[in-house]
Amino acid sequence: MNDKIKDIVVTLVFLFTIISLFLINVIKKDTDISIAERRELAAMPELTTKSLFDGTYFKKFDSYVTDQFIKRDTFRKIKIDMELSTKGEYNNLYMYDDYIVEEIFPLNTNSINNLTNKINYIKNTYLNNNSNIYYTIIPDKNYFVNKGNLKLDYNKLQ
Repeated sequence: MNDKIKDIVVTLVFLFTIISLFLINVIKKDTDISIAERRELAAMPELTTKSLFDGTYFKKFDSYVTDQFIKRDTFRKIKIDMELSTKGEYNNLYMYDDYIVEEIFPLNTNSINNLTNKINYIKNTYLNNNSNIYYTIIPDKNYFVNKGNLKLDYNKLQ
């Protein structure tokens, strides 16, 4: 009998939690942007017969529900904290002396060539031969961490 009461209580608490989260998410006003992610959040998709039958409505609705979930940033932070504490890294991010550091490796030569081409285009199109062009290479935080981590080859970058 004791196990039966415990099972009923657990079931009721679970149902209460699920229903409460559903109602709060339905009532809460949608958020336009995520400051933490620096991006626009998905809006409620328009329901049309075409979008309903070709499946695009449900893809957009899934993105909407995921983006507009109550306390989304809090749950994201909990997930990242768990990943960092258990695995030691999350999407090439790791903790070092209470700082989150991104491990950028290897050097993306295509990106460097693309930037060089853009600078040369601006120089050839808008500047004359007497114009000086200056650049600087600023290392990221990962460069200053001596933890045996992989680092960019800044000599090759230069």
